[in-house]
Amino acid sequence: MNQITRNTTGIIELIESKFEELKSNDLFEIKNLIKNQSDLISKLTEQVTKHESTIAILQTGMETLRNENVCYKNKLAVLDKKIDDLEQYGQRQCLRIDGVECKGKDDESSANIVVVVEDLMKEVGLNVTPQDIDRAHRIGPVYHRDGKRYQTIIAKFGNFRKRTDFYRKRKQLKDKNKVKIRVDLTKSKYNLLKKINDLIYETKSLANFYAFADINCRIRIVDTNSDENCYVDCIEDFENFLSQAL
Repeated sequence: MNQITRNTTGIIELIESKFEELKSNDLFEIKNLIKNQSDLISKLTEQVTKHESTIAILQTGMETLRNENVCYKNKLAVLDKKIDDLEQYGQRQCLRIDGVECKGKDDESSANIVVVVEDLMKEVGLNVTPQDIDRAHRIGPVYHRDGKRYQTIIAKFGNFRKRTDFYRKRKQLKDKNKVKIRVDLTKSKYNLLKKINDLIYETKSLANFYAFADINCRIRIVDTNSDENCYVDCIEDFENFLSQAL
C-alpha cells in the first residue's frame, strides 16, 4: 500500500508539474498574443490617424473646390445675364409677325417680305420710308392652317420709334385675330415667360396674375387684384413677387 501510495503521489506530482508547465506555456502564448494584438492595434491606430489626417485635408480641399465652384457658377450666371441682355438689346429692333400666308417661293424673297411688312404698317396708318425696315425674312418651321401655309416673319427695323408705333397699333389690323405681332425675345427670356405663364395657368390661386413681354422686351408680372407689378429676370424673382402679393 505504501508503494502504491508513493507511486500515486509521484504521478499526481508529475501531473501537477505538467499542468503548471502547460499553464505557464499557455499564459506565455496568451501574453504574446495580446502583445501582438496590441502592436497590431497600435499600427492600425497610427494608420487610421494618418488616414483621418489625409481625409481632413481632402475634405478641406473639397470644401474649397465647392466654394470656388459656387463662385464660378455665380460669375457664369452674371456673364450669361450680360450676354442675354446684349443679345436682347440687339433684338429690340425686331418684331415677329405670325399669320401672314406663304404664297410661293417667288414671293418669299427678303425684298418681298419687306413689302409685306410695309403694307401692314400702312394698314394701321403709319407713313413708311425705305429706312424704316432694315430687313425682313421668314424664320422657323412652316405650319398649316385652313389648308394654307404659314411661317413666322421676323422684321428688323431701322427706326426704333417706328417699330414701337407699329407694335402699339397692331390691334388696328383688319385681320388682328389672325395676324399676331410679338416682340422678339431671346430664347432664355421666351422660356422664362412661357414657364411663368404655364405656372399661372396651372395654378388656380394665381388666376389674378398675368405675365407678358413689354415693348422693351422686359418680362412684366401684374397682379390684377392690387395692380401691383414688377419686372422679373428669373423664376426666383417671380416667386419673390408672389410671396409678397399672396
